[in-house]
Amino acid sequence: MVEQVSFKTSLGRTFLFILIVTLLLWPRYIVFKVDPLPGVRVDRIFLSLSILIYFVYFLFSKRPLSKLKKYKMFVLLLTTLSFVFFISFLNNIPNLKSFYAYVNFLVTGPFLAIYCITFIDDKEHIEKVLELMVLVFLVMNIIALFEFFVEHPLFDKFLITKKNIMWAVRPHYREGKYRVQSLFPNPLVYAQVLVALIPINWYFFKGKKTNFIFKILVFFNLFLSIIMVFLTDSRAGIGLVCLMPFLVLYEKTSNKIFKLMIKMIGFFVFILIFFKLVVIVKEIPFDFVKKLAIEGANKRTLSLYYRFVQLKFAIICFMKKPFLGFGYGNVQYIIKPFLKSMDNYVLTLIISGGILGLVSFFAVVFYGLNFSINKIDKTIRDLSLYVKVSAINLLLFYLILSIDLNNSLLFVLLAILVIIKKNYSKGFK
Repeated sequence: MVEQVSFKTSLGRTFLFILIVTLLLWPRYIVFKVDPLPGVRVDRIFLSLSILIYFVYFLFSKRPLSKLKKYKMFVLLLTTLSFVFFISFLNNIPNLKSFYAYVNFLVTGPFLAIYCITFIDDKEHIEKVLELMVLVFLVMNIIALFEFFVEHPLFDKFLITKKNIMWAVRPHYREGKYRVQSLFPNPLVYAQVLVALIPINWYFFKGKKTNFIFKILVFFNLFLSIIMVFLTDSRAGIGLVCLMPFLVLYEKTSNKIFKLMIKMIGFFVFILIFFKLVVIVKEIPFDFVKKLAIEGANKRTLSLYYRFVQLKFAIICFMKKPFLGFGYGNVQYIIKPFLKSMDNYVLTLIISGGILGLVSFFAVVFYGLNFSINKIDKTIRDLSLYVKVSAINLLLFYLILSIDLNNSLLFVLLAILVIIKKNYSKGFK
């Protein structure tokens, strides 16, 4: 009986590794489309199989239930998040596309996090997951390097769909300069992955004792990653790369007064920016960006002011449905008559799920991130530090990006942090 349970656990863990590879490495724009069904990708096939494996495992093993009990607060928050967005879906006019968007969020977010806490037990398992991410990341960067020289996504000819072909795989330029996007439909999504995985690479280069060949690969990957951030031409990506050392220092310090001062300065800056935004958003008309374009303003200026218009529109939407929003996946249809896109995931959450959706999402995030690095066992302290910085980078990038393709990575990182603080933190229950 023990061997049977061990085999099931091994199978579930192996499938987790496969999921991580396919979720990160499968080109997001290669979709097999048969109307009216949603697009089918290899990563979605493996996600579906993982759901089947999990529920069969749940029926014939005590392990899943014991893990749900062990991490009951985290599971409760994930369940609340899923429930809020389900109620939001029911609260609006149901449609298939919104339902598919909700199911995709559910599976690549809350379910994936629960799957992780079920099959990851200790530091050894965590490091295996992260090592796999590093290797996948290296492949991703090498593909981006080749893409830079040919100036088009490498796998764009493999797209099998009837609609939106050019939108899904079109090359991106800014002021005549090509912007790499690797396996993603947008350079910003790739930049988000870069800033999220650079700290984990640094952990294996500096903090983790590994063999010489792996160290060389990690060093090459770090070097390539920095270059790729600049080749995406993402201002946020470049800014977060510069911010990383300060985030690491802030998390490592045990000086409470210093941390309090940083928080107070941050809060003061936030208040100043907030009131400045209120003034700008209040006065800016919806057609302001169009006027700037006619006057010949550069794309960076247009991009900045377009975000102000998006914020104004999000506030209007929030005032109409403040509690449950318009439903997950409906934002593109709500904004379509007025805007081309919504480039901020926080605003997307507000429009999708209202204040309840936003609070439930950040409750999960806060629970994963709310711990002191200095209270973590020394054997895993560095690892927890860089995973935490990775998750913070990914979240900060969501302030200028609403495409949720990297939610799977976010929820895996949050699950790993919960596992660490539950098993290796002093005084945490």
